[in-house]
Amino acid sequence: MNGNGRVTAGLPSLTPDLRGAISRVRLSREVSRQRLLDHISRESSTTAPDGAIDTTSPEQQAGIPFSVAEMKRRLLLCNANFHFEQSIAFPDKMGIYIIENRDGLTEKRFVCGMMNSVMPERSIRVPKSKDVPSTNGDGVWQAIGVIDVEIRGWRTVLAMLLRSKLITQIQIDKHWPLSSGQSQNWQKFTT
Repeated sequence: MNGNGRVTAGLPSLTPDLRGAISRVRLSREVSRQRLLDHISRESSTTAPDGAIDTTSPEQQAGIPFSVAEMKRRLLLCNANFHFEQSIAFPDKMGIYIIENRDGLTEKRFVCGMMNSVMPERSIRVPKSKDVPSTNGDGVWQAIGVIDVEIRGWRTVLAMLLRSKLITQIQIDKHWPLSSGQSQNWQKFTT
């Protein structure tokens, strides 16, 4: 108990107000540390290998490439309500939209983007190094790998459309070749 009749835990020289301020600072520091750990984990996973496949290797990711015209043709075989538009801001990209009829009105809804050129089988992630504070609070910075550019692969597009329930696994099996290589990510998306 201090001179004011208030109970303080630990050091008697700390007032309850000062102890509360210290606790808030420590909690804030821990929350920041956890956010940083989560950020590092997310960023590192984007350039992590896909099983035995190096996601940053254009040679390993290329697989069976498709032109944008062939990709559009195959997608329309799966769902005739797809609509494609080239991005105005990024001409090397194209948006995939779905045309829907809602209450008698025709609406165009964005689904996902794809490359407006030859597409590799799997997305190619071009990494760069990014410095972030160390998680142990020692004031040192550490380098982590992050994605600088992604060249979206056609399997990534198919996975997005499959998850959106706009195409089916049966359609994918019918209109696209079997995957070359053992992609753990593709297995997760399609099982």
